[in-house]
Order: sequence, then C-alpha cells, then structure tokens
Amino acid sequence: MGLFIPPVLAAPVAGVTSGDGHYFVLSDQGVLESWGRNDFGQLGQGTLQSTWGGPTSPAKVFSPGKQWLKVTAGDNHSLAIAYDGTLWAWGRNDLGQLGFTTLLREMGFDTGKRELQPVRISSASDWIGVSGGMLSSFALKRDGSLWGWGGNWTGQLGAGGNRPMLGFSAPLEKLPHATRPTRIGKDTDWAAIAAGAEHVLARKLDGTLWSWGFNDCGQLGLGTFVSTNRPIRVGQDSDWIAFSAGGAGWQGAQSSAIKQNGSLWIWGNWRRLKLPNGVANPADTNLLSRPTRLGLDSDWVRVVCGNDFGVALKSDGTLWAWGTGATNRLTRMTVNGSDTTIAQIGSDRDWAGVSVDGNGLGGQSTLHACKTDGTIWSWDPNVVPAPGGAPAIVPRVQATPRQILSLGKPILRPATPTHSENGSR
Repeated sequence: MGLFIPPVLAAPVAGVTSGDGHYFVLSDQGVLESWGRNDFGQLGQGTLQSTWGGPTSPAKVFSPGKQWLKVTAGDNHSLAIAYDGTLWAWGRNDLGQLGFTTLLREMGFDTGKRELQPVRISSASDWIGVSGGMLSSFALKRDGSLWGWGGNWTGQLGAGGNRPMLGFSAPLEKLPHATRPTRIGKDTDWAAIAAGAEHVLARKLDGTLWSWGFNDCGQLGLGTFVSTNRPIRVGQDSDWIAFSAGGAGWQGAQSSAIKQNGSLWIWGNWRRLKLPNGVANPADTNLLSRPTRLGLDSDWVRVVCGNDFGVALKSDGTLWAWGTGATNRLTRMTVNGSDTTIAQIGSDRDWAGVSVDGNGLGGQSTLHACKTDGTIWSWDPNVVPAPGGAPAIVPRVQATPRQILSLGKPILRPATPTHSENGSR
C-alpha cells in the first residue's frame, strides 16, 4: 500500500447532484439548494410532503452554521460533508442509512422514519468523500479508510463474513443492516467511492478498481454473475480515474468508468433486462459482465449511470448518451436499437457537468447538467408532480433542456478525467 495523499479540501466543487427524484445544486461558496421529491424530508429544508411530490424550484437546504463542501443523494436520503470535515445526513432512515438511530422519529404515511434537516454523523471531522446508495451510504476518511452503513441485504456494506445475501424484501427492518458507520476492511489506500442501488465501486490510490454487492447483471465487472459481500478487484488494469454505479434494483444495474487515457468503458445491464434464475450467461440479453470499451474516442472526462441509460461529458464540452432509456428521451438521439451506440445530446459545447437519477426504487430517468457559465439545466419541465399529485414512476422528459438556476459564477470543465465521489457532478 502506498502513502495516502488526501484531496485538497480547498473549496466546494460547484455542480448538480441527483438522487431518485430529488436534486441538489452546490455553489462554490458552499451554499446548497434542493428541489424535487420530498416525501421523506430528503431535501433537508425542514419540511415534508405527504405524497410523492415536492418543490419544483430550488430552495436553500437548512445549514447548521456550515459551509457545505460535498453532497450526495441516495434513494430517499441525502448526505453532505461540511467544510470542517464533519459528515451530515437527512431524509429516510428505516435501515440506518443516515448513520445513526433516528432522533426525531418522524413517521410517514408508509411507516418510513425521517429526519427533515441535516443531522451530524459521529464525532469524526476527517471525512473527505461520500456516496449514497439505495438504502445504504458510504464515506471515505482522510486516512484512506472506507466506511459503510445502512442496508446490507446483498453484502453492499462489503464486510464479508458468512451471513447469506438476501433479496430486497419487506418489512425492511428485517433486512441485514448497520446503523453506524462500519469500516470496510483494513485497507488505508482508498481514494474514491460510488454507490449504485445494490452494488458499489471504489478506486484505490494505485488506480485499481474494486466492486462488491449484487451482481445479477454483471454490474460488478468481474466476468461472472455471482454476487459478493467483500471488495474484489475489477480485472488487472490500474489506470481507472472516474466511474459511476447506477440502476434501480428492479430494473437491473450497470456501471461505467473512464481510464487515464480518456477511454470510456461500460458493463452490466443497459436494456432493463433481469437475469433469469439459474442462468449463468444468457445469450440474448446483452449483459456485459466485464468492462467493455464504448467507441474509440479518448477525450471523455465525466460519466454517470442512469436506470437504463448513461451519459458522458467530453473535454470539448459536448454531452453524449447511450442505452435503452436514451431513445426518444433526449434531443437528436439515434441509438438504432443498440446498447453500445452512443450519440450526442444536442449541439451545445459548453457543458461542465452532468447528473442523472440512477440508484433508487422510483425508477426516475431525469437528466440535469450545468454549463460553464454557471447555469443549471433540466430536461424535465416537471421534475416531480405538484404536492398531492400521482407518483411519476417514469417522468416525462422534454426534447430540449431549460435553465432552472444560475449560480452567478462560471463552472470549470475538467480537461482530463476527474472523479466525483457520487459520480454526478
């Protein structure tokens, strides 16, 4: 193991982050705003909607006197790191995904426990990275140690052991889980983390990529469809830079990554097909159990996974998409029925970041992105229904984006691949 050199915690990285129907924008001044679904208080504004809906325009997240440095959005919960290295969480907490036993015990219409404002996790103040999964959470400390808490029914907490891995089921309280941050192994060279719905990817300082959790669609990239409850190295390459894990459990799951040379790789399920029981490698499902290069270009700098499609950003400021969910959803898309055909989204060349829903039960497929001028754009004119409206399992996605917010300051676009812990900025 090499000496761990932590990232410089100089200033917040401005950008947009997606959960499953709820969204955040972080400014370079550490101001956090949220909008969208709020039935579990996941917006952190101190309010709660009794239905699926919520605010459709950004408003400030409650701040306990903190400047926010990083934010991640899970399924129905959210987490953020403050400038002082403290870790905070809010939203749904029925499996301990907030990292503590619920304090307020806000009980909702579907029995979920909630916290409506940020609550501090543990007494530690050396957190540098965080990522939210479906009902679980993960974080990285300055010393290179990796931690997880919340649901553990597919071994997504990476703790190993002899406990059998189970399928997702109700009542949730009966599923294996941890209500406090639990260390994943003893290694001290972890550098980045990205959680999907039921699987996790993490990179070490030496550039190797590791995965664990559910693997029914090959989303772990190990060349098998066998799940694992401990980190296993993905292949032999040691030049991974950026990566993302996405997909709701009932829709399958997928992963994507960028190498140091700017090449783009995908694996898992890009057609919303579930692996038949007892079938090791079905011939007609196009599941990829190992990283497979997508195209020949070598100028990719960001990548994110949705529920049934993926989006990537090039160094020239263009956005590109692929997968089943891209068809007829995004402007000027032509995928020709192929999972490995990639096409440009529109013609703009000033994009600086991108975010998609992709780790929750709701199955949202909404796209948001930010431009270099500091504006935030959405492809969905109605992010969620108005309060009291019906659930939007698959929201309507318009052909062209509209501006929903301006941060007032430019956002820098990375010239080379750079990882964001939740893969969405």
